[in-house]
Amino acid sequence: VISCVDKSNAHKMNGYSSNYDYGDAPSSYGVACHDTDRWQNLGNDWDVDSATNVVDSDNTTDDGVSWRTSSDGGNTWSDWSSDQVLRQGDQVEFKFEVIRSNDGGHEYDELKAWVDWNQDSNWDNASEVVEQEVWNKNEAPDGTLDTSSPHYNGDLGTNNSNITFATFYETLNIPLDAVLGDTWMRARVVCENSLSQYSVNHVLDATGYQHQGEVEDYKLTVVAKAVSVPEPSTLFIFALSLIGLAVKRRKSI
Repeated sequence: VISCVDKSNAHKMNGYSSNYDYGDAPSSYGVACHDTDRWQNLGNDWDVDSATNVVDSDNTTDDGVSWRTSSDGGNTWSDWSSDQVLRQGDQVEFKFEVIRSNDGGHEYDELKAWVDWNQDSNWDNASEVVEQEVWNKNEAPDGTLDTSSPHYNGDLGTNNSNITFATFYETLNIPLDAVLGDTWMRARVVCENSLSQYSVNHVLDATGYQHQGEVEDYKLTVVAKAVSVPEPSTLFIFALSLIGLAVKRRKSI
């Protein structure tokens, strides 16, 4: 993994000034950065940061991820938002909106997201990867190859998809043992061309430098599992049974 600091210093040494988009989770999570929005990003806005890891600095431009929750197994859902609290044991559906360019010669785009459920200030646990999508460059939304686009992809020898926007959904159960309080989600989108240069075996990590793409961090609040309250009729029947036991006991004395 190439660090953002090393890459930034190298750019400065070569007289190259780059605009960086950084994640804005606390520094304990490690730094993630990208330096161009030319080919793909999350949502409509791409943020330029003046400093690394200024917590909550990107709230107005982090617009690619939202979520909704259900406490009844998916029968009813809350509204989509980026500040809905998450309750242990409930369902959550994340929505990721990705924009990409249809030019360039890369093979695919990748979306990946992590949630720090145990609040250990990293996303190292396998269970903390909550989304991973690979979107082939020449793949139409229905999964077929698009041969009608005039935008030619030299890497593949096929025509690119002319679709530049996609929405991905992921529904999962919020862990019953998720630690209560505030935690963090990180979402990144990048293309194969960048991964081939700046990652090991094309693996997109939660930290480090990638030339293309975008990173967005979101604060999530986890609250305790709802306590079931008996229906009034159930409480009434229970009270009657206690009275009956008391009367029976008096008769037996």
